[in-house]
Amino acid sequence: MQPLSLSVRLFGRAVWTAIFENTAFEDAQQGELLSKLHSLEALRKQAEYDTGSISTITAWSLFAAVRTFQPELILEVGTFIGKSTIAMGLALDQGRRPGTIHTCDFSNSFPLPALCKSPIVQYPKKMSSDMFAAMLASGLAGKVDFVHLDGRVAEQELPVLASLCKATTVFAFDDFEGIEKGAINYMKMLESGLFQGRILIPPCSEEISRRFGLKDASRTALWLPNALINITAQ
Repeated sequence: MQPLSLSVRLFGRAVWTAIFENTAFEDAQQGELLSKLHSLEALRKQAEYDTGSISTITAWSLFAAVRTFQPELILEVGTFIGKSTIAMGLALDQGRRPGTIHTCDFSNSFPLPALCKSPIVQYPKKMSSDMFAAMLASGLAGKVDFVHLDGRVAEQELPVLASLCKATTVFAFDDFEGIEKGAINYMKMLESGLFQGRILIPPCSEEISRRFGLKDASRTALWLPNALINITAQ
């Protein structure tokens, strides 16, 4: 028998469609989310290192992914002005169980405003290796459910990151294109052999973005554990 082959892009379209359809909110609630994220732009004047921030569709992709998978502990590398952090925090607020975010930024040290109810533990002016070590020391080994990487992770850090994660941990890679950091992080993690049993979901297409009322292009890919993907009758 000849097997049926599905490309990751075709499968990814189905996954992103399901994730966005799973996030059924009124326009006013989506508008409130985007308004809060826009207010974070004021933090740029406090930044010692001012760089780019995530797009609207990327923020909504993270919000929808966290809302769908409902993690209890999120690890993030790369806080900057906190758009991705707050987007995930607001998604945790809407979940069925409480959640916490641990996030680090090597270049900046300002606190994020309390725009969500879910607790955010910041590691200002800390490298990812410092945060990983602090989380391990706090007894969080094997507790992380969701990882958002918006910064480069060194190969020597991967065993420590793996020790913080579960077999069912979901990974989100920002800047997943070409030779940008998201694609590089993914390749390092794939080649390490420490994070097996997952399938790559490329960033959602502009077609899907427009279908859900957003016009820009996402740069966030997901790496989903096979165990979290169910094929249902309807």
